[in-house]
Amino acid sequence: MDGTLSPVLVILLSLSSAASLEPYDLLYDTAVKAFSTGDYENVVHYMEAALSSFAQVRRFKVRCRLRCQDQHPFDGTFSDLPFFDVILQRAACMNACIDEKLGSQSVHKVSEDVVQDFHRRIPYNYLQLAYQKLKQPEKAAAAAHTYFQANPEHVEMGQNLEQYKDLQGVEENHFVDREARPHQYAFTKAVKLYDGGDYEGAAALFEDALVEYYKADMECRALCQGPQGFEGHDHLRYRYSLHELVSDHFTQVLHCEHECVRDLATRPGRLSPMENYLPLHYD
Repeated sequence: MDGTLSPVLVILLSLSSAASLEPYDLLYDTAVKAFSTGDYENVVHYMEAALSSFAQVRRFKVRCRLRCQDQHPFDGTFSDLPFFDVILQRAACMNACIDEKLGSQSVHKVSEDVVQDFHRRIPYNYLQLAYQKLKQPEKAAAAAHTYFQANPEHVEMGQNLEQYKDLQGVEENHFVDREARPHQYAFTKAVKLYDGGDYEGAAALFEDALVEYYKADMECRALCQGPQGFEGHDHLRYRYSLHELVSDHFTQVLHCEHECVRDLATRPGRLSPMENYLPLHYD
C-alpha cells in the first residue's frame, strides 16, 4: 500500500459525501461567523444552505415516519408482544430510512436553541441584512418580510420594510413570505375573494385550503412521533416500570398531535388562531 486511494474508492467516497446532507446547525454557525467578519457573500451562501437543509431534514423525517407507519401497522389486538413488535419494527424501519436519506443521524442532532432560532425565522434576519449589504434589495425585502411575519413586534424590521418599499426596483410582489403555509395562504386569499363577492373563486380556494390543511396535519402528527422532552415529568427519573414509561411517552405524543390543530390554525408569531378558521373547530 502506497497510501494513495484508488480511483474507484475516491468515486465511492464522493458519492457517499454527496448523498449525506450537511447538518443545518453547522451551516447556520458558519453563516453567523461569516456575518461577524463582514463576509456577506458567505452569509448568504451558508444561510440559504442551512434553510434548505432544515427543510430537507423535516421532509425526510415526515416521509420516513409515514412510510414506516404504513409498512408496520398495529393489528388491533394490542397484546404486549405484537404491540412491542410493531414498535421495534417501526423504529428499525425509521432508522434505516433516515440513515439512507440523511447519512449518520448523530451528526444531525441539533440543540434546542438552534431549532428555536429556525422556528422563529432568525436566519431571515441575517439574510435581509446580508442581501442589503450586497445591494440585492428584492431578496432583502423578501427575507425581511418573511422574518416580520413571525416577529410582528420587531419595530426595526417594520421600519426596514417601509424603507424597502421606497427603493427603486422593489415592487409589491417582492414582499413574499418564503415560509408561508399553503393552507393558511389559500384560506386568507379565499376570505378576500369571499368578501369581494367572488364566491366561485372563494369556494375553490376554500377547498384548496382544506386539502392543504389535512396534508399539513398529517405531517405535523408524523413529526410528533419523534423523541419527547417530557418537560415537567420529573417522576420519570425514579419510575422504572416499562409500562409507565411507554404510557408517558404516548401521552406526550398525543398532546403533541392535539397541539397540531391549534398550531396549524395560528399564524407564525401570533398567539390566537385565525378567526373562523374551520380547522380550529377540531380543537
